[in-house]
Amino acid sequence: MATASIPHSQLSAVLAELGVRVANYRIRGINEQATKNALIGPLLNHLGWDIHNLDKVTPEWRPSLPGFRGNPVDYALLADDGVMPVALVEAKALSERLDVHASQAASYAQQAGVEWAIVTNGEEWRVYRAGGWGRGTALPSWLVLRCALGEPGAAAMLGRLTCAELRDGVFGRWAQTQEELRTLKAAFDSLAAEPEAGLAELLGRDLRGGAARVRELWPQVRVSMSLDGAAHSPTSEPPLPIEAVAAPSPAALPRVAPADETLASAGTKPVEPTATSDRLWVSAVNRPKPGSKPHQIKVLDQVLPVRSWAELLQVVAQRAAASNPARFALALGAPEFAARKSRRLSENTEGMRKAVAVGGGYLEVNLSAGDCVEVARQIAGFVAGCEVWYSVVPE
Repeated sequence: MATASIPHSQLSAVLAELGVRVANYRIRGINEQATKNALIGPLLNHLGWDIHNLDKVTPEWRPSLPGFRGNPVDYALLADDGVMPVALVEAKALSERLDVHASQAASYAQQAGVEWAIVTNGEEWRVYRAGGWGRGTALPSWLVLRCALGEPGAAAMLGRLTCAELRDGVFGRWAQTQEELRTLKAAFDSLAAEPEAGLAELLGRDLRGGAARVRELWPQVRVSMSLDGAAHSPTSEPPLPIEAVAAPSPAALPRVAPADETLASAGTKPVEPTATSDRLWVSAVNRPKPGSKPHQIKVLDQVLPVRSWAELLQVVAQRAAASNPARFALALGAPEFAARKSRRLSENTEGMRKAVAVGGGYLEVNLSAGDCVEVARQIAGFVAGCEVWYSVVPE
């Protein structure tokens, strides 16, 4: 019988204590074994995985596979029978970047027939569905949960990795729901600026202008659906593994530091959408037309004026960093923001042509209009779990 789940309030206190340790040990610098002893092992214990109970956890586990020559996995979290793992845990030193090691952990789990691969450096925890990963498949596509100790909602997210939820299949059912919701969201986003002809005809049956009127109103429909969905999503069951956070009040937001004369002054303030711009909201999944100039953006339920595509990117990054600093810190090293020869968002300016300081890191702003919009969309989604909309100056 699995152990009961730990209350979120109790787990929050545990995470807060571990967060203090992370801050101290990062300055000191600790190796992998010390990270396991001080950070990873204690959290597993609090989640009901007693690392000293061999009926629950096998340390240095190696799959019984012919010809297997890989290194042993740090921990195997065992099923009720005390033999077959339900998840494998690959531990790394606090200073290690997890994307470098994730594929190895998922590969081990896949070869051994274990569904879940957990990779952690004690501060960040990632869970991959190893059963769905294989050669030729992009590993991030199978990332089910990604969470840092200090980010909002961490207790709710990491609390899903308890002995009870993993052994009883509760985590698996939750993960399946998240993947299905992501599939539906991707289908919604693929509708882009205009609905398909068949959908427009169907929806237009009840409108005086028919399909043409549907296409005319479609940008506003998408904005409305996006904002309504964000406002009514229950915090206990987020639509994506990245838990959304409420937008801070304008007074709490940091001032936007201008990169050069093309960027707005630091006093950018929320404004009401104008009648013209409100008819022209475009989702950031769509690249701007050549030669167009941005007028306003809508992010985290705020409407903000912008004068260039570089400023649009910087403002989105500033707002995202202010809404979830811990998540933004993870983004600085995330593979999602790596280009071929340089990074778009990083802890340093290496390889950047024009870097702007944002949220404790640096942002590349010397990008094309399309890339500015795309990177802004990625940052908003990764850090705050929200969408970005923009309007353009009328031609």
